[in-house]
Amino acid sequence: MKAVLEFDPQERSYGPATESVRAILRGWADVDWFGQGPRNPFRAAQRFAEHHARARLHLPDEFPPSFDARIARGDWNAFAELCGRARANRSWSWKSGPLERLSFQHQRTKNWTPEESLAGLGMKLDFATALPKERAELAGWYKSQADMDALFAIEWQLAERSNDTSANPFLPLLDCYASGILPFGFGPEEFVLFALTEA
Repeated sequence: MKAVLEFDPQERSYGPATESVRAILRGWADVDWFGQGPRNPFRAAQRFAEHHARARLHLPDEFPPSFDARIARGDWNAFAELCGRARANRSWSWKSGPLERLSFQHQRTKNWTPEESLAGLGMKLDFATALPKERAELAGWYKSQADMDALFAIEWQLAERSNDTSANPFLPLLDCYASGILPFGFGPEEFVLFALTEA
């Protein structure tokens, strides 16, 4: 299942970061969510480690020098269990915690504000048309969390005012999703890279 862009990125300008933002949008729209396509957990593990290393350069207190990113495979029940665990964790939130703080710190450093950004990703993906109700709810929640990473990646480029993506810590994370792997964070040193074994 792929999201549908509600606009043509080629018709919009994002200043000095135009080409990189367009590439991120196209790449994110091309991610096949919860499908039966090829999965590359080892590639995802490498990219996840790169994400962490890039992030640590900016926020070492939030991204410790060592961490465990366990590769796991399972069905929808296993996916539901991971989602439930992440949603129930009130003491630490990966997305609204270290990742959001990483993004905000970068914005301040670059003297850039989100008012200069696009409003959302401008994509549609209705899981209810393809999945049973309970699975659709889980998929929608997880995708909404993952969309935060894509927005952070775009805002990083806008704040950089550049098409150079070599230091963007969120792009390797987006590559995990593109590899068919669904990352979960449960603490500063505990992550799971999950491969769904059924569509």
